[in-house]
Amino acid sequence: MGAIAQDFADRMGCSEASGEAARRWVAVCHCVSTNGNDHLHSAVSLVREDDTKQRLITTSRGRS
Repeated sequence: MGAIAQDFADRMGCSEASGEAARRWVAVCHCVSTNGNDHLHSAVSLVREDDTKQRLITTSRGRS
């Protein structure tokens, strides 16, 4: 799961792989559920290590 979480962080621009300062992030694995689903949750700071803010992308979808 660690490699999957790191790949996700890299692709989402959370690490220095994005060419920008890294953002702090954490991934929590619940491992296999009673239904057999293996998944993790992630939380990411919107402020980078150099104090710049992550640009938020919004969509035109309505709220649920």
